Amino acid sequence: MTNLMLYGPSCSGKSTLAKLLEPYGYKHLPTGDMTRYLYSLGCTNMPTVMTTIIETLKPANYCFDHFYMHTAVQLHAITGKWPVIITLTDKREEPTLHSQDPEKIKRKRARFDAQSAEISKFIIDNKLPVVNVTHLATGFDVSELIEHKLISYDAPPVLGVQLNVR
Repeated sequence: MTNLMLYGPSCSGKSTLAKLLEPYGYKHLPTGDMTRYLYSLGCTNMPTVMTTIIETLKPANYCFDHFYMHTAVQLHAITGKWPVIITLTDKREEPTLHSQDPEKIKRKRARFDAQSAEISKFIIDNKLPVVNVTHLATGFDVSELIEHKLISYDAPPVLGVQLNVR
């Protein structure tokens, strides 16, 4: 059983990549959506809630679409091994920012930048396995996922929306 956790700035494609990994044996867990929803309800004990959620999951290969230190620690305690961290780098010239307010995106990315040093230290200190994926204009370069045998060798090296070509 291998768990993946995606780590990257807002709107870099974490949820999209998690969905694209489903055909390769991973169950997408929309942890970003779950966390935002629970916070909107006033939830203040997120680590406890996430522990309960994680403990009730059936054994499988899960892809958490956001990285949270407390979730990584809980996965390690439950499974005995760290999740693989997929660092997502966005190299698109004009990233799709959905319909979100550009100022909101700037604030979210600034928050990511502020937290990244602490998260990077956590990853290094605990020797978590890290694999890099780059979001390109054509899709996600998943060659390192193939190289590390996290997805099958016959997967295309770039995953993305496939256009119907006649």
